Amino acid sequence: MATDQQTIASELITEVAMELASGSPTNLVAVVRKLYYASELLGWEGAVNSFRTELDGCQEANAPQHRFTNANVEYLSPLAEMYASMSSGTHPPTRSATTRVQPLCHPLADLVRYRPTGYTWLTGNTQPSEQYARAIEKERITFLHGAVTFVLDRIEELCFKFAIEAQRLLVYGNRIGDIFGEYRAFTEGELKKLGIDESLAAIDTNLQSGTAENAKLAILGCRNILLALSNKLWLVSNLPTHPTLTTYDGKSPLPLGPENPKARLRAYLHESGAALVAKRRPTLLAGQLERIADALDELYNLSSEQGKNEAVLADAKSAALQTFFLIGEIARLTRFEPVTSISGRPAS
Repeated sequence: MATDQQTIASELITEVAMELASGSPTNLVAVVRKLYYASELLGWEGAVNSFRTELDGCQEANAPQHRFTNANVEYLSPLAEMYASMSSGTHPPTRSATTRVQPLCHPLADLVRYRPTGYTWLTGNTQPSEQYARAIEKERITFLHGAVTFVLDRIEELCFKFAIEAQRLLVYGNRIGDIFGEYRAFTEGELKKLGIDESLAAIDTNLQSGTAENAKLAILGCRNILLALSNKLWLVSNLPTHPTLTTYDGKSPLPLGPENPKARLRAYLHESGAALVAKRRPTLLAGQLERIADALDELYNLSSEQGKNEAVLADAKSAALQTFFLIGEIARLTRFEPVTSISGRPAS
């Protein structure tokens, strides 16, 4: 389910999308600030940095492509500079000015302010004057009204595109989150009925912390749930191996001792009527049980090695998420009804 922060961010993004879609004149600085704030709330670091750059301005060395536009560059003599400073408005370039593509790196508010007149300033570069002895000419760069408008229009276009894509992502993500929330609530309820104390919420909290040690605890929590399920659901006593099920290589009867939780859960699913084989291949559920149980063991062993904790961080969330769904599917198909005796039916 959506958090309060996600709700606020979604409302801001929707507001921006509708405002830009209307085609009416808009306060572009306010638009970027809203998207910046929404990205902060959502934890979208890349978007936060991009919108901060728009607001604060960028450096020429790492200017984004949409900030590049045509600039007029010229060197002014002291006399020409004096006339320019005395004239009202932006100094228009002279005939000697050259045109080159240049990033317009100033803060967004400055671009909006100088859009009607264009934007011009002395760069600080100088050269000796060819007309006046000992005189120094100063470099002036000018972005005319059209060039400033070009940059602002591209910024607005990128904001609109971002808002639309973010809207789509948030709506889809919220729907998936609601489905997963219901699924997890059902699964946790069934686990509590069995008296299993391991909490999926606790596993999720450990994963969200982002530390190697907490990732290891999350993996341990997943392993503990599978182990507890095998002990709670498989209650057939004095049966060291299954009479019809075999190991996946087909060479040995399936062992059902307490040290074989994966095999016990497989036997439990079989006796509960869940299909384990389809067209001579393991079903999705059977394959998930095999892979996830092995992956959790492997990840836990890896994280237990000296200096290996960081190697499992990227995989821990994926393994935990798949474990959630595996447990949920077992609960959905069997309602976690324990098996106390076997039917003797052949393997499917």
